Amino acid sequence: MIKNIIGESIMGSITIVKKIKLVHSNCMVLVKIGNFYHVFSKDAYIISYLLNYRIKLMENVPCCAFPVVSLRKVEAILENNKIDYLIVDKRNNYEVEEQQWNKKDNRYERVFKKAYISVSYTIRIQKIYDQLMQEKDKENIVEKLEKIERILKK
Repeated sequence: MIKNIIGESIMGSITIVKKIKLVHSNCMVLVKIGNFYHVFSKDAYIISYLLNYRIKLMENVPCCAFPVVSLRKVEAILENNKIDYLIVDKRNNYEVEEQQWNKKDNRYERVFKKAYISVSYTIRIQKIYDQLMQEKDKENIVEKLEKIERILKK
């Protein structure tokens, strides 16, 4: 039941963020939901890339979340990378609580392009790792590992 409520809350937030992004397409939107800030889609790739937070898929939408206590650290990193952002709170009807504009120096798209490539590789590597871990007790794991090791030594 609680998981369904959280899921509905996230889906509603994704819809609101999509509307905000129609006006502020090159701007990170951080949504406070309870004790966490959430970012979605392209923003999730940027946060994952800059802070090494893990991306999860919520209804096929990439999502990253971090605790409220980490907000100042996240803001500092966004500001150092010249990424525009808005902070909204679900409880306050998604009103903008804080914002940072870099005007013409906004590097949102440049950082996203790097982030997308890097995070996509990380996700692929994680999938390979997960698959290998599932097969670690099978007899043919040694030959699979040896093949991978030969490839990596090239």
